[in-house]
Amino acid sequence: MTFPVLPRQRDIFEALISGRHMCLEDGELFTALRDNEDDYRALFGGLGLELIVDPRGFFFLNGTRTPANMKDILFFMAILFEYMDEQGYSLEEVVFGSDFYFKDLPHLSHQRYAEVMERAAGVKTLEALRGIVTSMARYRFVVTEADSFRFRIPAHRLFDLIRDAENIQAQNELMESGPDGGDQ
Repeated sequence: MTFPVLPRQRDIFEALISGRHMCLEDGELFTALRDNEDDYRALFGGLGLELIVDPRGFFFLNGTRTPANMKDILFFMAILFEYMDEQGYSLEEVVFGSDFYFKDLPHLSHQRYAEVMERAAGVKTLEALRGIVTSMARYRFVVTEADSFRFRIPAHRLFDLIRDAENIQAQNELMESGPDGGDQ
């Protein structure tokens, strides 16, 4: 099977194969991908990869390597979500409408979170925490500035992964407690 050369093919291929997520903020690349979605789906499908189109407005490839530090990213996100929830914030409204300043993050300033970050991700310093956010920027979940970052629409994928993990944990706890709730 021969494929025609698609608009921005090389750039789109390199971005998606490296694990990047693409949304409207990516301008021409996103437009070329969106306008030729079926052709790109066939191209990636021929390589054993699945082009995923999330209804919230972003693309990514299923079948590429999981980032080596995905566990660290998910711990970072889970702590941020828990903290925001405890503060009474609506995650969807705050996450996509705010800049997050590194100096204000709860990950190192609250003992409980700092212990989790050190134990689970080996993170003890603000510089190491910035490293996680830099990795998130590499996959286009966030945009970073000197002292802050903001989430992009593809960060919804991280929310989904955390919610899935929470659901699995809740199901496991329910299974362990037995049909009568654990009462003997």
